[in-house]
Amino acid sequence: MSVALALNPHRYSRLLARTLPTAIQTEQDFDRMLAELDRLQAKAGSLSPEEDALFDLIAALVEQYDERRYPVRPTTPLKLLRGFLEDRGLQPKDLWPVLGSKAAVSHILNGRREISKNQSRRLGQFFGVPYQLFL
Repeated sequence: MSVALALNPHRYSRLLARTLPTAIQTEQDFDRMLAELDRLQAKAGSLSPEEDALFDLIAALVEQYDERRYPVRPTTPLKLLRGFLEDRGLQPKDLWPVLGSKAAVSHILNGRREISKNQSRRLGQFFGVPYQLFL
């Protein structure tokens, strides 16, 4: 049986009329939809089929807004390393003891050499992040 057949159209239309889910355009819309998700999540395990469908609809709208507003941009280990340096106010020389030498840091930051697995482990430990980010 499909979910649509399990819904009571009258109950579902009342829920829709009360919450008025629409494409999220502003932070106010976003906050309103998050509050509704929180309300529904508080009833987890006891949601009616109509509430469950509404939850899925609002979650999709929130996810769509998040992806539009805060797109995840793919990155490379080198870009990530440069970002960590910049975000933490560090200089390449701060990595000399981590990567073993000035030359190693220079080669990596200039794109002439990739980060080795061993170096990625040390970078992960240094920055307090999973080493796999640098592979």
